[in-house]
Amino acid sequence: MKSSAPAVAPEAGWRVARDVPLALIAAIVFQTIGIVWYFSKLDSRVKIIEDARAANVAQIGKIIEDRDLTHTRLTTVEVRLEAILEGIRRIETRLDAAGSAAK
Repeated sequence: MKSSAPAVAPEAGWRVARDVPLALIAAIVFQTIGIVWYFSKLDSRVKIIEDARAANVAQIGKIIEDRDLTHTRLTTVEVRLEAILEGIRRIETRLDAAGSAAK
């Protein structure tokens, strides 16, 4: 039995035969365009996320600086409050002593 397919000479090179349907070629072209479009949208989404991340990092740095400043100020307020309370205790002690001496 002989094969009905014609033999192709190696030096003939690549050819598009009429056996390849136009719909197959169109499908491959549209899929290629779709893949390029998908990756282009994906790249823009990644860019948006990177920009948002950079903005968040900057905000986090500012929050950390503000937290440190607030901590320092709160420590100062606590020290002053302790000094005020100590002063009040001394005044109360003197008033109690003066009240006991007056009796």
